[in-house]
Amino acid sequence: MKKIFLLLFASVLVFSCTKDVELADSSADLSATLAQYDDTNMGVYKGVFTTQGTMERGILEINITPNNLGVATLKLTSGQEINFIADRTIEAGAEVQNLAFSSSSIMASFKLSADLDGANVQISDVVYKGITSGAIAAHETSRAPVVPITGVLACDDCAAHPLLVTGDTGTLSFIYVGDGSADDSLTAMVDVGVILSNGGTQTGCIDGGATTTCDIAGGGTFGSNVVAWNGTHTYNNVDDCSEAAGTWSLVSGNHGTFTGTFTGDVTCAPPAPANDTCATAEAAVCGGSYTGSTVTATDDDGNYGPDVWYSLTGLTAGDEVTVSLCGGLTDYDSRLVIYDACGGAELFNLDDSCGLQSEISYISDGSDVLVSVQAFSAGTGNYGLDITCASAPTCTDGIQNGDETGIDCGGATCPACPPAPLTCGDTYVDDGGTGGDYSTGITESTLVDATAGLTASVGFTAFDLEATWDYMYFYDGATSGDPQIMASDLGVPVSADRNGGSGFTGTDLLGDSVTATGQFMTVVFISDASVPFPGWEGTVSCLAPAPLQENSVKFTATPRELKAATQGDIIARKKLIRSLQNK
Repeated sequence: MKKIFLLLFASVLVFSCTKDVELADSSADLSATLAQYDDTNMGVYKGVFTTQGTMERGILEINITPNNLGVATLKLTSGQEINFIADRTIEAGAEVQNLAFSSSSIMASFKLSADLDGANVQISDVVYKGITSGAIAAHETSRAPVVPITGVLACDDCAAHPLLVTGDTGTLSFIYVGDGSADDSLTAMVDVGVILSNGGTQTGCIDGGATTTCDIAGGGTFGSNVVAWNGTHTYNNVDDCSEAAGTWSLVSGNHGTFTGTFTGDVTCAPPAPANDTCATAEAAVCGGSYTGSTVTATDDDGNYGPDVWYSLTGLTAGDEVTVSLCGGLTDYDSRLVIYDACGGAELFNLDDSCGLQSEISYISDGSDVLVSVQAFSAGTGNYGLDITCASAPTCTDGIQNGDETGIDCGGATCPACPPAPLTCGDTYVDDGGTGGDYSTGITESTLVDATAGLTASVGFTAFDLEATWDYMYFYDGATSGDPQIMASDLGVPVSADRNGGSGFTGTDLLGDSVTATGQFMTVVFISDASVPFPGWEGTVSCLAPAPLQENSVKFTATPRELKAATQGDIIARKKLIRSLQNK
């Protein structure tokens, strides 16, 4: 480095509270609060230090308490610490003027002056290892904490200057004093052979939650030279880390314009997400979508790598809850884990479900859960989390919902819905259709509805069941719990089945019909597990009730009674039908 090149910037800007640094060799009581010394010249002064012509730099802290020897500590960026002690005590209310500090371990010294209220801090006669050096500081109060930053600068375009060389580096330093807003004042200190200071500004502060970023700028005229600098001040709202970077320029009246960059020594690690731990889980609800990154997250549960957390509440028992990373915003090999509580039981754990992304669906019991976005192995990246909740299909609520195809029936969960009722003129045919055989091993229930005021009847033009194995049963009403119809309209009786009941089988109802006494009739067909047969085909009729007959006795005949004939007529009709089939 060219020792003749040095630009030293020092800005004054406060953004957050910092911890006091414990000072060595102190006879003072350092436990006093900052507020005790507000508006006085006692208390803590913080600043920055740099040598001229070398890269040594560091943070300076001074502590003065009434009637005690002041002490100071210089912490160099190399890690070395140098302790100083004042040459005299200061009484409360007395001026601090040229209070000399020196080190017993190294040739280093400086003088401190400040107004009675702690303002207008001046540090002079700074010497380090016999080298002329510089320092600036500010009085820290409970209202205006001070955070110093050291750094380096580079000369990027200095070829035209007779003394500067492109690539030369120097030191820079900042001190921030204030409340962290755009109203904070800046003061810059520049070393161009002599140490000069000038004012600056901070504007455009943007609070990003985890970090706040402000624009900083300053400059001034020194002789025929105009120095300007601008950049950004970014500080971490979580751990009070602060950093600065930007550019500077020097306009020389004799040699033109020269430019460079400056960068603070400290680069703040990106803060962990606010929901980095289960204890700080972000609130989540059904229908919510959430985005973020696990790049700076920690592994809170110690299982699958860096994780972030969501607290899912407001669930309803029976809801189908879907937690998904499959929306296209997740760019790494993810994993989802759901817990019942922080440190509690792991309820669900899924790695891949849509490519390398994860999705979990489950039926909620209404309990709150913790959703953790994790990774396969130790992967990290950006994610998009979508949470949906849907009412699960129910089969007993008396309404058609979910994927039900009828009231409490159909869909993936509920029992199959019965076929729609047959009514006047409808064809009643087996599940094999006209010309096909019916299925084996089935139980089929069909409701016949003749509409109000009419009577249900079914007449068969085809009827061929596996005799003594497959049966059809008729019930005089809307359910199979109503009374069974025990004979056809032509008087063919039911026969005993193999389960202790009785029904029609074989060709019992060929050319025959079965009629109820009212609007509804229920037909049940049961086939065994083997040997399909051609089945049946018939037509639903809706019969008008028989008119009243007046005689010595009034009565009403049922449709079944009107169709009844003498036993001889029945036998004759059966013979005629069978003779026609054999032709």
